[in-house]
Order: sequence, then structure tokens, then C-alpha cells
Amino acid sequence: MAMFCGAEGNKFIFTNDNKLVFPWFPKSLSLVLFAEFFENSSRKLSTPRRRFQYNSLKHEVLKQYIPVIPVIDQTAREHIEKEWAPNQEVKVLPPMKKYTFSLACFIFMNIAEAEKIKKLADPFDIVSKGLRLSLPINLPGFAFKGAIKAAKVVREQLVKIMRERKEELMKNKGKEVQPDSLTQMLLYTDEDGQFMSEIEIGINIMGLLLAKYESTSNHGSPYLERRGSV
Repeated sequence: MAMFCGAEGNKFIFTNDNKLVFPWFPKSLSLVLFAEFFENSSRKLSTPRRRFQYNSLKHEVLKQYIPVIPVIDQTAREHIEKEWAPNQEVKVLPPMKKYTFSLACFIFMNIAEAEKIKKLADPFDIVSKGLRLSLPINLPGFAFKGAIKAAKVVREQLVKIMRERKEELMKNKGKEVQPDSLTQMLLYTDEDGQFMSEIEIGINIMGLLLAKYESTSNHGSPYLERRGSV
């Protein structure tokens, strides 16, 4: 195993992608995510995807999210009023997961409808537990088996959302669109004019949701006692 750290190490890794280093994922992950992505050559699939990731982090793109800050603030206020304020004691983790996932759906895909979010959130929670807290054993009774089934539901929902957004973009061609990640991915083309595939977009969205879900919802005390006003 070789360990790289620091700016020079990071530069070496990212400038030699698909040259001296190649991405590798355990087989168990391919059963949960888009299996077609792992069956194809990473060299063929990852190049436009990585270019998009680089471009999406430029400050010209990030500043497009400034107009949604008031919406994020309002969502936080509504969450506290509904999930926290009425209770003397709050079990923090479940409502925090619900809030962070709802926020991620809005920022990444411009989805605010509670019903649509729930269709993604319920199976996504099973996927997260199956990947994080279980042995990768694909047999009945194991969490990983449940994660595989739940991931199929998530993939189907994401593909449905992508196709609905494509139709929406076609109908509103030439008009200003919301600068969410999904729309940017659907409109992104490489130097050859090739669009990203549904598989690549699905992998990106699932990665963004998983990172948002895991990193901000699973830390700190699970309980918070109410003291004073909220």
C-alpha cells in the first residue's frame, strides 16, 4: 500500500488518473450502485465525469448557488419548528438525517416535494446501513441483501427523475434553468460534444447524496434535552 499526502501527492494522483493510477471499487459496491458502471471500462466512463467535477467546483459555478441560500435558511427554520420546537426532548439523529437528505435533494436536484424526497430517503437509509454497518454477504437476513434491493429502488427513482428533468429542459429550451447539479450534469458536454450517460449521472448523484447523508448526520450526541426556548 502506498500512502500519498500533501499538495504534491494529490497533484500526482489527479494528474495521472487513468495513466499511472486507475480507480478501483470492491465488487460488493457494484452490486449496490449502478452495476453497468463497474462492468464498463473506467477509462471510458470516468474522463467526462471527472472533467465535469472539476468544472463544477469553479467559483463561477459555485456562485450560482447564492440565490438558494434564503430557501435553505427557510427550510432549516421550518425543520426546527416542526421537528424540534414541540418536544421537550429531541432524538437528534433521525430528524437531522431527514433534514440533511431533504436539503441535499433540493440543492443537488431541485426537489422540494416531501413525497418525492420520501421515495428516495426511505430506501436510501437502508442502502447506507447496508454499506456502512454490515458484512457484504448477499443472503437473506443480512443487511447487505436489503441494501441491494433498496439500491434498485433508488436507481429507478433517480432514472425517473433524470428523464423527467430531460423532458422539462426540452420544453423550456432557451429559458433560464435552476443551477442544480442534476441540470448541470444533463447539459454538460465534453470537447467532442458528448453528453454524460444516465449511469454516470446516477453515480454522481448517489455519491453526492451518500456523502451528504453520511458526513453531516452521523456525528455527535443522539439526544438533546430542551433547555429554554428554541
